[in-house]
Amino acid sequence: MKKLAAALALALAASPALATNGLRMTAFSPLNASVGGAGVAHAWDSSALVLNPATMADLGARVDFGAAYFPTTVSYSATNSYLGTGIPALEQLGALIVNQPNVSLTSDFPAVPIPNIGLVIPFGKEWRLGVGMAALAGVGVDYAANLFSSTVATSYYSFRFPLGVSFLPWDFLSVGASLNGAWALMGYALGASVGLPPHPTASSFGAGFTLGAKVKALPFLSFGATYESPTWFQPFKFNVGCANPLGAVPVNPACGPLGVPGGQEELQFNLPYSFTGGVEASLLEGALVIVGDVQYVAWSTTLGRNQPSFVNGSATTTSQFFPFNTDWSDQWIFKVGAQYTLPVMEDRWKVRAGYNYGKAPVNPNQALENIAFPAIAESHVTVGLGFGVSKSIALNFSSVIGLENTVSGTGNLPDLSGLAGQPLPPGTLSYSTSVSGYTLELGVSVTY
Repeated sequence: MKKLAAALALALAASPALATNGLRMTAFSPLNASVGGAGVAHAWDSSALVLNPATMADLGARVDFGAAYFPTTVSYSATNSYLGTGIPALEQLGALIVNQPNVSLTSDFPAVPIPNIGLVIPFGKEWRLGVGMAALAGVGVDYAANLFSSTVATSYYSFRFPLGVSFLPWDFLSVGASLNGAWALMGYALGASVGLPPHPTASSFGAGFTLGAKVKALPFLSFGATYESPTWFQPFKFNVGCANPLGAVPVNPACGPLGVPGGQEELQFNLPYSFTGGVEASLLEGALVIVGDVQYVAWSTTLGRNQPSFVNGSATTTSQFFPFNTDWSDQWIFKVGAQYTLPVMEDRWKVRAGYNYGKAPVNPNQALENIAFPAIAESHVTVGLGFGVSKSIALNFSSVIGLENTVSGTGNLPDLSGLAGQPLPPGTLSYSTSVSGYTLELGVSVTY
């Protein structure tokens, strides 16, 4: 029975992503966060480097600093079809797969700090140069022992370092581009109690680019569009130790009587391309600014069926038993926001609000994947406040409230009859997982 449980654990996969819009953050500065993350047609601040470098043409010389506190509440419950059969062998197997059936467990993953910084430098009327750093994603879970009698711990962080330029050939048109350096960290551990080795945190460098344009169609109406290339990363290199999967795989004396060797695994994990279109309306002599974006993210190209994948024949014996299969679909994201300048104190106060929605790209029937990396947040309500300390210094406060969302499903377990030496009925793993959270963000902008 132990061999059977180990083989079952080896046959299932864990795959990444817990965040807001799939794997991506909803916004890239406190000000941008307060308007639902919209900004492809309007330059709020140096977040333009990520959203649309062409809109830097509307900015003067400035530097922006921001940070966010990002706690998330994630929980799950699970069971499996071997429990409740009344057959002792199957009941024993079911208890190994899920120790606490239908009990809700909450992740102990700590709150994630999110930094961002940006600098914009004008060169005459036509040219702008920008450089910055933004957190693109920061996710993970840390569950007490339950699945396969083991804890589940996962993490993924990605940071972007854009270097951008904008050009204003005519007053009604600006174009821009950025080179996107990237750095990511990833680690995961699942099934340690049944002999699956953890994958210690590994890092990877990547690169990509963004192209954008903005057209001022009318004095009060503008349109923007961007194409963001894939971010191509070097493979994550995990140094995996010996595994001891309870005798379910061949013996290797170098790793003990029931052990198999580890090694260095190379996981290719890129981020996908996206297209975004946006609109800006400036009303009431500029006192009211309304923005809206629609974004398409091609998650299926990098996190679709059987992705990400181990490359160069590097998968160890244990990883060959549980290849990644996130099976994500592509995602449409809708963002809308508004800013109103209060007619008091020399127009120093600005109030902001917005909404952000993107249907979760996950496949509900990837049960274990969605427990380990629940990228299921969909609806976000945003609010914010800005205060001009002086003509050159402004403070921005915002909060993004991720409304609770729950995903349930049932994933098929593999046919283990051959390993059991007897016919087994088809098995399933059923689960329900939910996520909610909020950010508290503070930023300071200095223009000069």
